[in-house]
Amino acid sequence: MLQKLFKMIWPKYWWQTTLIIILLLLNGFLASLSVLSIIPFLEGINVSSNNDSQILSLFNAFFMFFDIKMSTVVILTFVTIILIIKAILSILCAYLSEWIRLEIETSHKKLIYKSILNVKVDFLHKNNYGNLTNIIVLETRYLGMLINYLSRFSASFVELIVFGILVFFLSYQLTIGAI
Repeated sequence: MLQKLFKMIWPKYWWQTTLIIILLLLNGFLASLSVLSIIPFLEGINVSSNNDSQILSLFNAFFMFFDIKMSTVVILTFVTIILIIKAILSILCAYLSEWIRLEIETSHKKLIYKSILNVKVDFLHKNNYGNLTNIIVLETRYLGMLINYLSRFSASFVELIVFGILVFFLSYQLTIGAI
């Protein structure tokens, strides 16, 4: 079923789907970056005993590149900007996936209604035209809902992968820092 759905979506909407995947990867990267920004806070209040962590040196290098002294206000502003960009990317991703869903749903409704118009009147009279149109509307709505669920699943899966990588990276950094 999913393979059939991918075959239906990819050929016509390949650039929108690629853009959604890129947006999801950027969104996951920004989410992990906002989580990683906790480390400078911990260093600032001396919770962590490792002053030479690689993550903190990356943050220092980033802020030194822009000639900004790292402080609590700067880190809070940095996290706020990251979260705003992340929200904008999420909205754009939701818009694109909803646009694809509506395009597929309306194109299938048009095809079905066009085929109904080409049917003999006796067939419509025997099968109750109102029931047929209700079934058509429901089935295309279910198709749209399936596409929506697929896009939500793929978004959650990408976030799961990015956060899994983040957990392993932090675990590795903390293990190396403890040695």
